[in-house]
Amino acid sequence: RVDIEHANDTPGTVDRMRMKNGENERLKKLLNYVETLENYDYVTAVVTGNSQGVWFETFTINAGRNKGIKKDMSVVCADGLVGRIIEVGANWSKVTAIIDASSEVSVMVERTRDIGVVRGAFSTADDNQLELYYLPSGFDLVPGDRIVTSGMSSIFPKSIVVGTVSEVTRRSAEGTQSNAIIEPAVDFGHLEEVLVLIEKTGEE
Repeated sequence: RVDIEHANDTPGTVDRMRMKNGENERLKKLLNYVETLENYDYVTAVVTGNSQGVWFETFTINAGRNKGIKKDMSVVCADGLVGRIIEVGANWSKVTAIIDASSEVSVMVERTRDIGVVRGAFSTADDNQLELYYLPSGFDLVPGDRIVTSGMSSIFPKSIVVGTVSEVTRRSAEGTQSNAIIEPAVDFGHLEEVLVLIEKTGEE
């Protein structure tokens, strides 16, 4: 006996349905997240291309001047901080992710409120980490501590999740000791949709 209701559900149809459901869930999670950020509107965008390699250390999205996007706006996803806008076109923008070696973000250890700086440590296809610097002398830091944006920046709002401490270190990098290795909250190997944050001006 043929199940009429599902007779046309070919493997391809089922796969497309699963992809659509996954897309809807990601979008719902994104919108729920941005509602927690006061004083910001947002533009949703789809990732349309990335630099060659496994990780999305720099990538392009399908929103630009046509959506009010400007250079240095923050880019987030439901899991946390992604990066910032570095170039804007008519209907596209380029994003530098926080894992890029040129990236620096002012951050806070959520548990202790200590302020530091996170730098991208991206150098190879297998390297998807961040390094934490400039914590105060005698800092209290343990694996599992959550790292968030400090708000001491004109670019990134306060309290956006950056990542989690995976290893406390005293490693020297060009004469400066890093305090910890940070595992990013965002999966930079599988970015599909992002939100660009636009600060509200108070004008209706």
